[in-house]
Amino acid sequence: MRLINGKRQILSNTILLRIIFSIRSQRIFDPEVILNRRNSLQSSFGNQIGQKPRLSKVYYLTAALTKEPTLEDKVKLLIEISFIGLPMASAILAVCYPDDFTVVDYRAIVSLKSLGQVVLSNPSENLLAYLAYNQICKERAIEVGCSLRNFDRYLWAKVFYEGINGLKVLAHGV
Repeated sequence: MRLINGKRQILSNTILLRIIFSIRSQRIFDPEVILNRRNSLQSSFGNQIGQKPRLSKVYYLTAALTKEPTLEDKVKLLIEISFIGLPMASAILAVCYPDDFTVVDYRAIVSLKSLGQVVLSNPSENLLAYLAYNQICKERAIEVGCSLRNFDRYLWAKVFYEGINGLKVLAHGV
């Protein structure tokens, strides 16, 4: 939260994430619809700073994101924003485009390596490494016959269960 005129305001990135989660299931990327949802979310929190609704960064970002022709361009658009790195960008894109993007997370990387997959560089810090990681995950998801999102869940759960101090270790100690 930040203070404006002595009142608290919810940061725009929190609102951005709520919008993305609310529109994902309907695949709505019309900027007018997004702006209306953003304004209704803001009004549900109360008009903290007494401003009239106006076009926002969310409006322009979402409109620009839908116009990017390639997966790489979509990622680049997000990581050019100062507070968004590859992990956050991958999370946003995985929600908006679940068939095209997966979340980059150290747990998933560890799981993928434990399955014998070579992961070059660090996908959390390098765009080309992330795109390669994303492609590997897509191919592996197809091999095992599940969605990219479910494959990501599997990778995360594998480390949660089998990893250092994972559930398997904790359950064994009980």
